[in-house]
Amino acid sequence: VAVGVGTIKKEQNLKSAKAMTLSVSWLPWLPWQRYKYSCVTEFENSLNAGMTARSSPTQDMVHQENHEKNTEKEDMKGSPVQLSPEPPLAVNGSSSSTALSANVMPCQATSVLTHELVLQNEYTAKLLYLLGEFLCLRCRKVRGLTPWVSVSWLRTVDMLLVTYKSQSKPFLCPGSVVFLYMLCRDSVSADVARRRKLCTELLICFYISCSYIGNEISYWARYFMSGISRQAFSKRTLEITMRMSHKMLQINTSPQFFAQVLADLKNRTYS
Repeated sequence: VAVGVGTIKKEQNLKSAKAMTLSVSWLPWLPWQRYKYSCVTEFENSLNAGMTARSSPTQDMVHQENHEKNTEKEDMKGSPVQLSPEPPLAVNGSSSSTALSANVMPCQATSVLTHELVLQNEYTAKLLYLLGEFLCLRCRKVRGLTPWVSVSWLRTVDMLLVTYKSQSKPFLCPGSVVFLYMLCRDSVSADVARRRKLCTELLICFYISCSYIGNEISYWARYFMSGISRQAFSKRTLEITMRMSHKMLQINTSPQFFAQVLADLKNRTYS
């Protein structure tokens, strides 16, 4: 009898468990569950739509700003550099509106002259070759001198400074070559007859250029001393610096003077 009662209880428990599983499995299909599910999905859809609606104006603004920046860059590239803009046309007080429309031209936006604008489309190799050509024409007494000889002297010292950690990157660039040409034009004499003497004068000007407009605080002078003692090197460096200090400051602050020196180098108007 006890065994029969136990089996009956087990069967009742199994039936109640099956009923519970059936009721749980049917829960998602009840009306209130369907209502709750529809509300959640509708809220998620509205939230996603709101996020996209908020993000689209920002993206449009970013795209518009990038487009304006690109157009400004294209305008800067295409705009001509004017060293001396033309003065405005004088208009008499008795002239009529028709005369104004006929004589007065529309104003054109002119960009402010800077060192970067002067050096547009300029390359270091080309300017170095022009500097070597200038030295060949100035020092005609030196035998077997070619423009590439002076270029090799400058590039060798420049790479030595980078190799031995005296500077983080090469110094030679279009702006530094123009500065170096200004020093050589006023310092290298036409009476130089030996190649060693010309190399010494060129490297002294190169040392002054590095010390004045270089990225480092100081440069080791031993890489620039070629066939000259330390006392003679210091004396010649001080002499050139004191004589050229005014022009060194002027070429650094005046884009007009910088453009004039660059034009002299490119047009081979060596004075």
